[in-house]
Formats: sequence, structure tokens, C-alpha cells
Amino acid sequence: MIVEKNVDISVYTTLGIGGTAKNFYRPQHLEQLKDLTKSLEKFRILGGGSNLLVDDQSEFDHVIYMGDYHQDLLTINESRVITASSAICIKNLLNFANQHALGGAEYLHALPAMVGGVVAMNAGRGEGYNKSISDYILSVDVIYKGKIQTLSKHACAFSFRKSNLVENNMIIHAVKFKFEEVSIEEGRRRLNERIKYARKEQALAHQSAGSVFKRANFKLLKIIRYLPKNKKGLYYSEKTLNWISNGGDGTYKQAIRLIKKAIIIHRIFGKKIELEWVVWNNDGLESMK
Repeated sequence: MIVEKNVDISVYTTLGIGGTAKNFYRPQHLEQLKDLTKSLEKFRILGGGSNLLVDDQSEFDHVIYMGDYHQDLLTINESRVITASSAICIKNLLNFANQHALGGAEYLHALPAMVGGVVAMNAGRGEGYNKSISDYILSVDVIYKGKIQTLSKHACAFSFRKSNLVENNMIIHAVKFKFEEVSIEEGRRRLNERIKYARKEQALAHQSAGSVFKRANFKLLKIIRYLPKNKKGLYYSEKTLNWISNGGDGTYKQAIRLIKKAIIIHRIFGKKIELEWVVWNNDGLESMK
């Protein structure tokens, strides 16, 4: 296992913003990860770095980076159940499923995320579609205080953009999936369709962390994104609704101001809004409503 000191977290986030990890652990195998969870009381888990806002003025004692973890664990058994390590990129999982005539979650292909993060936040389509990755989950293997245990789908308490897997310092080791039977040709068509959609509809020119809010009034978000902006810093995307883009000079404080602006406008009009991004800081403000 590699352990690095004073690592710039911004390099590992899709928004390009982050503080410093005093101790940055890069486990590669299960036993290494077990040892970390036994020896460390408090730590933060870093996967693909999407859906994440990190305070660029904060230092974090212990950060476990999952990008190197069990890249060899992506298998299918005789019952056509796929097992994937938490560090497998979601697009690689979906491509693997397609190669075996399985699918159903092709709409997640454009996410710059790993299996662990996608499962922990129960990623999916908008609330009105009633589709999420948990539709295809059988069980989740987690590590807690040095021991591995298997949680049933029910035990994970999946709901819209939520699960209980991020609580109590549990780390996802691997996930078992049972996807739908989909022909290779149809699955590839769906994947290509999603790739084309992302290129056309998503603001990919600048860094972003994906959808900012899990619940919001889209009419109000449309108003907010046309307010005056500094395109060298953070700004609400003109192309992709519910995204904040980083023109290169974005900061954590800018992000907080933009988020609070949306929250205030929703409160004025009596509309619900709920943050989807995970916030890291040392001020106790880890969520906002």
C-alpha cells in the first residue's frame, strides 16, 4: 500500500477544488483496506471524485483513495451475476455487462464515477423516472472496523439518491449485480445513445461535479443560471441545468455562495431543494438544505 503525505485533493476531484490530505492512503487489496479500518478511527473515502465539494482551505487527517483498489475484480458467474470491485469505473462495469448480453443501467455510462460511489449514493435518473442502480443490486460487501460483511439490498436502505452505506465508516468492497437480459446490439445502441447525449447536452468544456441538487425546482434553477457570472471561476452552467462549472479559478467559498443563493431563492418561493453534492470541510457544515 502506498501512503503519501500532504496530497492536494483537488487533483482527484472532477470539480478541481480541494484541500490537503495529511495522510493519503492508496490500498490495493482487501487486507490492506481491513488494516486501515482497524487502525484509523476517522477517515474519509475518496473514489472518482465526482459529486464532491471539498473545502480548499481545510486539511484532512486521513483520506483513503480507492482508485487503485482491486482493479482485477470484475467477474460473472454461471447465474450471470456480476461481481464488481468498488473501484471499477461505472462505464467499465456497463461495458462488461453489455459484452455478456446484460444491461438496463446504460443511462449511467457518462458518469465519471466508480461503482462504490454510484452504489453508495444510489445514482440514477431524475426522480420522475424511478430508475436507479439499486434496481440491479443483489448485495453489497462492506468493510467495517477490519471485518467484511455482506449486506442484502434491503439492509442498504436504498431510496432516491440515498443509502445507509455512507454511515458509520463503512467502506464498500464489492457489489453483486443482476442485470436485465439485453442483446449485445441493443445494449451497445443504448450506450452509444447515452454517449452522444452527454456530448451534446452536458457542459463538458469546464470541470464540474455533476448535478448539484437531488431535488430542486427547475424553473428557479433556470432563472439562477442566467444571473451575472464570472466564467473564470464557478458559475451555474448555461448549457446543463443543475450543474456548476469551474472556469479554472473556482473556489470552495464561491461554490458555497452559489449553493446558498439557490437555497434562498427556493425558500422565497416556498419550493423544496436538497443538495446532492457531498461536502467536505472541518466546520461541521457537511450538508445544506
